[in-house]
Amino acid sequence: MLQGSALATLAGWVVALGIVAGAFVIAWWFAQPQLGKPYVYDEAAFAFAGQAVAERGIPLSNVGHMQTETPGDFSQRFNWALWHPPLYVYVLGLAFRQWGESETVARSVGLICNAVAALLVFATATVVLWRQTRAAPIFAAAGTALYVTNPFVIQSALLLDIDGTVLVASIALLAFVYVLLLRSNRPLRSPVTWTLLGLATFTFALSLWAKMTTSLALVAAAALYRLLATHPWRPWRLLVDTPIVAFGGAGLFLVTWWGVCLALGMPFALPFRILDLQLRDAAGSSGTWRENPRILLDMVSYVALWVSPYAIGLFAWASLSRTVDLVGQPFVALWRRLRRLPGTGHSWGGRPLDFVLLSGGVIGLAYLIKLAASFPKYHISMMPFCAVGLAYFLARYVPSLAWWELPVYGVVLAGMAGYFVTFVGDRYVLFQGYDFVLPLLVWPAALGFAFLVLGAALGRYHLPRQLAILGLLLTLSWSWGVNGAQARATYSTAYNYGVSGQRETATYLDTILRPDEPYVASRDVAYYTREQHYIDQDTFWGHLLLLDQRGITDFDGQIAGYPRIDVLALFLWDPTLGRIVHSYLEDAYEVAHQSGAFLVFVRTKP
Repeated sequence: MLQGSALATLAGWVVALGIVAGAFVIAWWFAQPQLGKPYVYDEAAFAFAGQAVAERGIPLSNVGHMQTETPGDFSQRFNWALWHPPLYVYVLGLAFRQWGESETVARSVGLICNAVAALLVFATATVVLWRQTRAAPIFAAAGTALYVTNPFVIQSALLLDIDGTVLVASIALLAFVYVLLLRSNRPLRSPVTWTLLGLATFTFALSLWAKMTTSLALVAAAALYRLLATHPWRPWRLLVDTPIVAFGGAGLFLVTWWGVCLALGMPFALPFRILDLQLRDAAGSSGTWRENPRILLDMVSYVALWVSPYAIGLFAWASLSRTVDLVGQPFVALWRRLRRLPGTGHSWGGRPLDFVLLSGGVIGLAYLIKLAASFPKYHISMMPFCAVGLAYFLARYVPSLAWWELPVYGVVLAGMAGYFVTFVGDRYVLFQGYDFVLPLLVWPAALGFAFLVLGAALGRYHLPRQLAILGLLLTLSWSWGVNGAQARATYSTAYNYGVSGQRETATYLDTILRPDEPYVASRDVAYYTREQHYIDQDTFWGHLLLLDQRGITDFDGQIAGYPRIDVLALFLWDPTLGRIVHSYLEDAYEVAHQSGAFLVFVRTKP
């Protein structure tokens, strides 16, 4: 017969698993209506790549003359889709081959990857909190629920791209394995230590197969943790397990990538050349915000509005609390020793939690000023760490709830959710100025003040606890408002937020294009057009730049080796680019069709 403590532990696991299952159901309820949305921007490039893998087994896809192995050569319509190592395009291609090529199948791949990431968040948070509280599974489940239902996480999962799919899953796995390594804290000669080091090395190589950037931030975080916060303090471990994982994983990746390239005839160096270009671009853009700090503030606001201003605030609070703990430990130990009080052992010691918090902060800062078509896709890898941090935060500041609190907070949550659904929705997801301050910060704070007064009157709880609960309720209600609006939206809710008209533009092109006629188009329109002999719009932008450098003010129709292009279907979201295009095309082309920001120009001059 179960004893009281065992029964309580079992009940805690049942409640935790129920919370996780409920969060998955809610997330699916919001995500399912969006599975069939048309591709936008780079999504179509990945769809073309997945199509190539499904049909031919290699990512040699229709890139619309956009890139070649030889810089400056735009003569090839088909080229290698190796912007990064091709783990994602192979997963996508295998899904297409197994279940058919469709938006639903493609977006389901991301949902499955994020379900795996969410389970790893639950496991990591449980391990991190296991010795702190007997209710560790319940707090881990709460952090997992915040992760699963977060609008940014859902949109990243639905997006055809690397970061929100295979990368976030591999990063979450790497974090879990490394936390197990830190928690075991066994000598290096232990078989358990070497098993975990081997798993971490393999997982690091897997993350490099997804993308050769973000997992490096975890290496940096692990090195900082080993240097500053190991318990007991063993900075020399920095020279042992971190190099094993980093160099071993990198070596395993390089060897396997070289072998695959030899077997399939793929260019080994292409992803590295593109990575070099991206790093140069990032280095150049970083100087912009140093010259104008206001840009940095705008970018922080942009990311916070997408990720959740409340979740970001709670994660920062958790990180600050742990920083104060770590900095204050030696002074507390000294005071206790002088007073001859018990507990005067080692004065310095971090926990695996600190590695988690450090990793989330490092990833967030590394990508702070980088967006993709108005969407902060690169920041998704910090969300598993943020979720674990929120689980710790709740365990620290809300260790228990009185019986009357659940119904009271349920009513408050319903009222807050009603406010966000009715008056906010997704209107402030995109940063367009600081008009979000009142609806997202001031009015919810006023509502929360009444909630704090109520809590103090009923239970006389201390202020940090009530603020923590308020932050949790605001995060949940904000997520409901944004998710509800995005689930009903007929427009893009990730790349180029608010855009629609790709399919309508493609339908019009089907009525005017001749068989095998080349034309210029954005890749998402080209994907839905029956005739796919297209020249990518980015190639067209590069061609206009060359014309401008030569002092030529008219587009004569010659591009990518074709003597004359009669049809251009362009995405003109930016008014400045629109004016430039009209100035180059006005003498020989006219607008024949428009669907949203997509304009079709047809040549009128013989």
